[in-house]
Amino acid sequence: MKRFTGIAIAVCMSASGAFGRPSAPTLQSTYDGLAPGGRAIAMGLAATAVADDSSAIYFNPAGLALLGGNSIGLTYEAARQSSLTYDQILSGEALQHESLVCVSLTGPKGSFAWRPLSDVRTRTVNGADWEDNEVKVSAYTFSVSHEHNSHMYSGLNLHYLSGLIGQSKVTGNVPYANISSGYGFAADFGMLFVVAPEFRLGVTLQNLGGFMWWDDYETDLLPLTVRGGFAFQIAKFTTFASDVSRRYYRISGQETTTHFGFEQILGLLQLRAGVFGTDLNDQNTTHLSAGFGYEMNKYRLSLSGEKYRLNLEDVYRYVFSIDLPI
Repeated sequence: MKRFTGIAIAVCMSASGAFGRPSAPTLQSTYDGLAPGGRAIAMGLAATAVADDSSAIYFNPAGLALLGGNSIGLTYEAARQSSLTYDQILSGEALQHESLVCVSLTGPKGSFAWRPLSDVRTRTVNGADWEDNEVKVSAYTFSVSHEHNSHMYSGLNLHYLSGLIGQSKVTGNVPYANISSGYGFAADFGMLFVVAPEFRLGVTLQNLGGFMWWDDYETDLLPLTVRGGFAFQIAKFTTFASDVSRRYYRISGQETTTHFGFEQILGLLQLRAGVFGTDLNDQNTTHLSAGFGYEMNKYRLSLSGEKYRLNLEDVYRYVFSIDLPI
């Protein structure tokens, strides 16, 4: 009986240790990544109802059904400029050491994409104690889309996440080091409604049932994002779009962002502008964007610039994307 009791106590202690894992040293933005698509960025990320290129794999997978063929898509962040140092610009972001935003192989029936979500190194110091953390997370996305009829389209993304955490610290003169791997899953669902040739509605639910399991840390719950928007073709070559996105974080609550975008087509050239932010009346939380695109024989090139405020200083971000038919 005593032997049985001892075994039971040992099992309970092991179980309590498994469930008493520390929280992962991840940031609020660890699983966000950056939005792909130079066109969408130039239009203030108001793309839920207009994304019909490779960026649809992020904004609304239902838009993939409108693609005219297969293509390879790439989005790359070229530079950021400011009076702030590069470390200051990226201090609050999870994706610090990766300029390649997204690589995708897209088609009207199915697509595959790779996106880095996090690549960050952080260091905290408290007297003689210190802690270094490095977090890397990537998402591999498989997408399918379906045309129900000429007025309604749907799409689904399935994400597989792969991550790595490296942690080293000294607390009370006691050193500690650990490397932990993790994996996760999430899904997106999108709908696109073509109410009329000049008017579209779109809605997307991102990170449905999204979890990240770490070997040595507590499970992370991915932030759920709800996006909805419309696009109105004011004239034959002029489009106005608007989105509202609301992101729900496990710890810090929710964040709502409003997006507006404009596009003017001039032959093979497209001019774009946009604005977005959590409070468009506050210049410190408002992002301004602009850019242009060139399209010929299904080759698409988009260049965009974004201006925002950080620590009361202006920051300029430049991105380009390209879709190559195959």
